Amino acid sequence: MKNTILCSLCVALSASSALASITDFSYGRNGTMDFFGYGKAETYDVAIFIPGESLAGKQVTGLRVAIPEGSALTKASGWLTTELQLKRDNGKYVNNPDICSADGVIESNSLTVTFDTPYTITPDGFYAGYTFTQDDASLEAVATVPGENPDALWIHASRSKLKWGSVASELGRISTLEVIMDGDFSANSASFMIEDEPVISIDGEALLDIAIVNYGLDEIRSIGYTYVTPEGEGNASIELSDPVPPAPGSTGEVTVSLGHLSEVGTVPVSLRLDAVNGMSNDNLSPLVEFNVKSIPFMPENRPLFEEYTGLWCGWCPRGFVALEAMSDMHGERFVGVAYHSGDEMSFLNSFPGSIGGGLPTSYINRGQQLNPGSIYGLWEEYAATIPAADVEGAIAWSDGDGSDVRVSSTVRFIESATGAEYRVGYLLVADGLKQDRWFQSNSYSGLDPDKNPDMPLPWAEVFFEGGGKVPGLTFNDVVIAATDYDGVAGSLPSEIEAGEPYGHSFTFSMDDLKKSGAAGIIGDWGKLRVVAVVMNARNGQFVNCISSLHLDGSSHVSSAVEDIVADTDRDDPVETIWYDLCGRRVSDTGSGLFIRLDVYSDGSVRSTKVMR
Repeated sequence: MKNTILCSLCVALSASSALASITDFSYGRNGTMDFFGYGKAETYDVAIFIPGESLAGKQVTGLRVAIPEGSALTKASGWLTTELQLKRDNGKYVNNPDICSADGVIESNSLTVTFDTPYTITPDGFYAGYTFTQDDASLEAVATVPGENPDALWIHASRSKLKWGSVASELGRISTLEVIMDGDFSANSASFMIEDEPVISIDGEALLDIAIVNYGLDEIRSIGYTYVTPEGEGNASIELSDPVPPAPGSTGEVTVSLGHLSEVGTVPVSLRLDAVNGMSNDNLSPLVEFNVKSIPFMPENRPLFEEYTGLWCGWCPRGFVALEAMSDMHGERFVGVAYHSGDEMSFLNSFPGSIGGGLPTSYINRGQQLNPGSIYGLWEEYAATIPAADVEGAIAWSDGDGSDVRVSSTVRFIESATGAEYRVGYLLVADGLKQDRWFQSNSYSGLDPDKNPDMPLPWAEVFFEGGGKVPGLTFNDVVIAATDYDGVAGSLPSEIEAGEPYGHSFTFSMDDLKKSGAAGIIGDWGKLRVVAVVMNARNGQFVNCISSLHLDGSSHVSSAVEDIVADTDRDDPVETIWYDLCGRRVSDTGSGLFIRLDVYSDGSVRSTKVMR
């Protein structure tokens, strides 16, 4: 988005005229529609909340929502209420709206409701919703599109969700419900929407990502705004690179500047949306007042993915593929390690997580246990949160002569703390491990990739095409030594000052690496690295982590093994297939980073990362 400072918002702004009297409000206009359900025969109540400040005085005359074509729904109705509440009826809790309700009409693939008496919107806002009963447990009938606005999908289900609750953030979906309104809607009307207390770094310009809701009939191409903080005020305009679609309820996101903030803590902010598309904003509620939490810097969240595996385990290629794929997809920000059990890469007497239930298994942030093939979407959810600290890590020979390995870390916290019990721990990780005698057991031989989505192509191609035991693999991310998993006692002080760097170092003994057997399988000592992990020893919660460069100074991403199956003594491939880094097969690579898959006459394959 392009930001331009305005000298005045009062010049050349004129009121836009009302363009329409009947329209509909909906949060769910964008994205591919899909249907959601809990897989039970039950009654669903579905609602959205509509703030009233921007729509006060307009009237609601009905509702409309999509349903699956040909679906058999009964007891379909629509309603309005000031609050979501339930009442007990014949031993069951049912929805109890307090404004109005009306039976719905099902035609083709839509449910339509018309209220006998229009409801006049007040500034307090209201919930609009619909109710239906389904006798078919397999039916999914709640129409949704991608989104996370908590106001945009509330659900109560008679068997699956016994209390009302917002599920938008949980599902990543919002309702497509359309609320039909009568009133004067102008072309240019919008307001900012604040969901939680935003967090802003004072390390540079104070930038705030904020949602903008369209209450007008034109798309929003530009806005003008004024901000006021305890440290100053200003105004600016923004050209939206992605315009907010026309029609009330459409939502977009803009990045506004609040100037510069210098103090860490809670900061009150006043933000007024003055102009839309170069015209005066006709919205009844253009001003939002809220607090932001200012922190000394913005830490980068790196969720830790730890998988447990073994050469003898036929389903463990799932973790091998996850590590390689996620490294390609997310680069340096992805931190993943492998703990081997029962093979020649197993050097530890204990693990940070339980492997009860068998292999393969994995953990994210040492809390949630998961199938390694489930990491792809889950990782992004964890990475989106703001951690309590950032950490840097480094590795070097202790005396420069190859005797011992010295690792170090620097940790900075975003908030001060007294009596803290943070600790930093270290995982010594080896890349590029390979022995001719190693064969990975493979239960995926001959299986259909389309029926195994937790094994994405092209990284899993070697296993689908390979036999029951796959030779020639190069193993990365292997933990060969570790400090206490709860961290090194005393590695961080109990009195923490926000923004201050706290350093620590630890030495891994070469004698210990020899005794464990790790030294005997390392082909290239330059490909050792350290993962520094910050933990809260008081509650065992994970804080953040980072992977260092290799001992030889190379990146573990750019230097990661390019040949999943290394065999240079081959004829030319009989087929070459290209994939992008999302695992999609492409015919024209264009420019960028791609995966080249060479298929040879003996059925083996070779995967190579290629920059074009």
